[in-house]
Amino acid sequence: MDLSVIEGLQQRLRDRGRSTAEQGLLFGRAIRGAIEIFEHQPVSNLNVPETIAALPAGSPDRLLIGYYRTEHSDTLRLNKHDLFLFQTFFGKPYHVFLLIQPNAFAPPNATFFFSCGHRRITEFPLLEFPLDVSLLVTEEGDRIAMRRPTPTAATTVLKVAAGILASAFLLAAVSSTRRK
Repeated sequence: MDLSVIEGLQQRLRDRGRSTAEQGLLFGRAIRGAIEIFEHQPVSNLNVPETIAALPAGSPDRLLIGYYRTEHSDTLRLNKHDLFLFQTFFGKPYHVFLLIQPNAFAPPNATFFFSCGHRRITEFPLLEFPLDVSLLVTEEGDRIAMRRPTPTAATTVLKVAAGILASAFLLAAVSSTRRK
């Protein structure tokens, strides 16, 4: 999901307020089993079927990838209307639903629901995340830093041994050239 989409959704939620319902469409592309979401389009009149029907014929570079909405209950769960929308308009393997839970004092919480094929969608979220660009960037930086190998005693010993061998080789080469 492109960070500009997250920023746009954050801004809409701030401008509209915590208690106002929000929904819309997600656009992007699907490449080799992976999806990229790079645009969102709010549906202001709360009529998703008419908005989808009015969309121009899509290109492979701008597919209708999914749907998003705010959820004001305590849990991020799909409702009957979500399931109707998915079964009617979003049955492809790359389709996703994004539910966003606004919070009065913290960044919104969000999660994706994924297509299971045959016009079925997962019923439970796999991973919740903060819908906040700065937090996501920080978490990604931490995740990357955790993947970097930290030097252990064994790697330190190997590096020192390699340094000693390289030094010995250079000393032997220098001393052999001096003898000639």
